[in-house]
Amino acid sequence: MELLTPQELERAKMLLVQNGFINKSKKAELDEKKRRSAEKDYEKFIKSLGSEAADFAGNERVEINRLEDGVETDYPKPENSYRFIYESANASIESVYFWLLHHLKVDQGFSGVIKLSLIHI
Repeated sequence: MELLTPQELERAKMLLVQNGFINKSKKAELDEKKRRSAEKDYEKFIKSLGSEAADFAGNERVEINRLEDGVETDYPKPENSYRFIYESANASIESVYFWLLHHLKVDQGFSGVIKLSLIHI
């Protein structure tokens, strides 16, 4: 399952690198390339790498279901991520959703709870 076309993913990775979201394991390699480069401006240096710059992106990989390998997204790799799964064939999810939202914000102290998307599979 692909969330983005290969072209969209490469463009997203380029934007991540341009904005400083570098894969931690490849940061030293990118720093060495920059040190050896004649181009001192970071933005111009990244553009000079062309499509190779996408290899240095620190983007998120998510698991859509347990049967498939994870897919890459156009979001930066988060420091932490949490997943809440609630399945019910005949009950409304609104009461559970709002309870969980309130619990995270008030009881747990997470002030920046953001709902990114609702995925139906």
